[in-house]
Amino acid sequence: MANPSRARKRVYPIRRAADGSAFEQCDQCGISVAIALADMHECQPGKKEVKRFRGLSANHDFIRAGGQSFAHQPRSAFCFFMESLRETSSEESFLDLDRKGFEMWKNMSDEEKRPYLTEAEKVNAAYYATLLNEVKGMQKSKVEDGANSPMLWKFDKFLEEYQDHEDSDSSEASQSSDSYGW
Repeated sequence: MANPSRARKRVYPIRRAADGSAFEQCDQCGISVAIALADMHECQPGKKEVKRFRGLSANHDFIRAGGQSFAHQPRSAFCFFMESLRETSSEESFLDLDRKGFEMWKNMSDEEKRPYLTEAEKVNAAYYATLLNEVKGMQKSKVEDGANSPMLWKFDKFLEEYQDHEDSDSSEASQSSDSYGW
């Protein structure tokens, strides 16, 4: 025998406005509100301002890290060419200027590109020289960070015992593997 039909439905029908749509006009403010949310609607006298992304600002500040600007980091010759192009022709939009600059760079001969290439080589050489000096300075300093730091031995009294215990465990493991003939 099949299950008898129920007298009441379990699911309530979707609420609709008088015209059959899922939205109705608020009587007080006149805004179209979803019927399912109509009981939570609060009329507000003024229109809310929506925050929108306004785009990039005209002021481009260099990010400074450790007192050093990123202006001296290595750049390609094309970057130097585009910077000079932006300085000379500022009346166009950025997209048009980028397209124009790319086409100009593609069509330039090697001799026309040479001043930008030499400028890029100078900046790159200076950057790598400062980078090497920084690395040498880091190697000269005796300060160690991490697990082998002398400061750690000063404060952690049980570290020496722990390392001795680790060394003994590894030697026991190698002896036991030899006893099985592995």
